[in-house]
Amino acid sequence: MELKIQNLHDQAVDAALQHSWEKAIALNRTILDLSPQSIDAFLALGFAYLQLGNLKDAKEYYRLALRIDPSNIIAKNNIEKINILSKKGERIEKPGKRSVLLSPDLFMTVKGKTRTVTLINLGQADVLAQLQVGEIVLLQVRKRRLEVRNHMSEYIGCLPDDISKRLIFFLEAKSEYETIIKEATKHSVEVFIKERKKGAKVRNFISFPDNIQDDMKRIIGKTEDDEENVERIDLADEDDFEDNIDDLDRLASEVEDHDNDGDETFLSELEEEDEDDET
Repeated sequence: MELKIQNLHDQAVDAALQHSWEKAIALNRTILDLSPQSIDAFLALGFAYLQLGNLKDAKEYYRLALRIDPSNIIAKNNIEKINILSKKGERIEKPGKRSVLLSPDLFMTVKGKTRTVTLINLGQADVLAQLQVGEIVLLQVRKRRLEVRNHMSEYIGCLPDDISKRLIFFLEAKSEYETIIKEATKHSVEVFIKERKKGAKVRNFISFPDNIQDDMKRIIGKTEDDEENVERIDLADEDDFEDNIDDLDRLASEVEDHDNDGDETFLSELEEEDEDDET
């Protein structure tokens, strides 16, 4: 029996990863027929109905999950989300209308290239309630901060100052990042940021070091040193150029003097020859 339930659970997970929500619902209902107290099946059904925009059934299955586990945070957070949407009279958009990623390695951590970040200055509760785990969101530079916005350009929150400053620097250097919703409630939103491309100017620096502030000081210092070195080289070139001009002027003057001396000698010789002819 347990093997059969596990097999059904694996199939249901695969269906969800492929956004086959109706198939996932059918499989999880079969699991409940075999194991009526399966909290995982209740949570999976709530999630599937939520993705389909069926708030009523989603809320019901999350309530059933709470009967088994009254402290279940997933069920509580999603019921709170559904209550917000119900008050606003809104429906969650179906997956086809927004970019949503679901895969086993979606939030795989790669040292220096990924970072989970908790947003600050969160947006409106109804916007946050629409967010889905795996949803791709956008980074937008706003003054000295990086804002996170959904596909409709609605404000979600912004990155903390240290991360904002660093990523703005990297983005201006033509680096590219993918940002994904990892967790979302009306009180907290976490995003998972992945480096996709490193800009040439920052190719020797990692996107997410352990100590961002100290490393940023090092980058800025190195960049300023590089710019100063370039300026020194340019000034040196200018000095060399001026020296060369001076040398050319002197050479031209010497040639001119030599030519003038030659011309005077030539004229003197002609005059002497004329005098001899007259004699």
